[in-house]
Amino acid sequence: MYDLHIHTSSSDNLMTTTEILTSLKQVGIHSVAVTDHDTMKGIHSFQEESLFYGVSVIPGIEINCIDSGSGRQMSILGYFKENYIPEVESALYPLREIRQNNAYEAVRRVRRNGYRITWEAVQELAEPDRVITPTHIMEALRQEGYTMTLFGPLYEELFNSGKEQRRTGLAYFPTPLWEYHKVIELIKDNGGIPVLSHPGKNNLFELIPELVSSGLQGIEAYHPKHSCQDRALALALARKYHLTITGGTDYHGIYGRRNRLPGCKYLTAQEYKLFYHQLEKAPSLIKT
Repeated sequence: MYDLHIHTSSSDNLMTTTEILTSLKQVGIHSVAVTDHDTMKGIHSFQEESLFYGVSVIPGIEINCIDSGSGRQMSILGYFKENYIPEVESALYPLREIRQNNAYEAVRRVRRNGYRITWEAVQELAEPDRVITPTHIMEALRQEGYTMTLFGPLYEELFNSGKEQRRTGLAYFPTPLWEYHKVIELIKDNGGIPVLSHPGKNNLFELIPELVSSGLQGIEAYHPKHSCQDRALALALARKYHLTITGGTDYHGIYGRRNRLPGCKYLTAQEYKLFYHQLEKAPSLIKT
């Protein structure tokens, strides 16, 4: 099996690399793409350990962005040959800094509302020099006995984004989003393949022609939040616009919102072969 969308402890998966790779091996994953949010920092160490499990690793990233014309938010996946690209990491540094500052302020608000956790305790749950996320804060709250689950009523009270006319969470801070064309450009300029992530999740299919005009090269057809109709439409659009087909679990570990297993959505061997062929055609940044 081939799962081209997982997250690690370098973003918002609380499992260790060893735990993740053990899970991948148990369900029979042959190849996986690490697509952490706004960073590629953890890919090298993940690749090194993956050798002991017989799992090949494709370097990737996931970047949230927006179409300001319509106000629609989306995520773009980038797939690369190199496991670390300084230009990508440095370009996204300001976004990571804002997210880290937001997390610090979120912990302060949580404490002001009577929850006895500390910033230091939250930091201990994340990898060194990694961005703190609401998942880390919720885990600290769980360990202190304030909740049994990470994504239950307390999460909604603290971190709800205010969409669908629901009350904004007490500790929610919005993060600035790049325009989607800027994200696509960043990925392509650094030898990557930009792919629209889970378009069925936010019903983004009508934006595909515009995204293709801006350089989009792939579409994630297989995703746990896709219905059969979503998958069929994504595959049809891939054929129409000659887009690379990808798919994966969007795995966030045993503490993920849906507690899904890696490999529950995956590419067939033939689809993976076509994807990998496209990746091999991408320009290499390594100078010989």
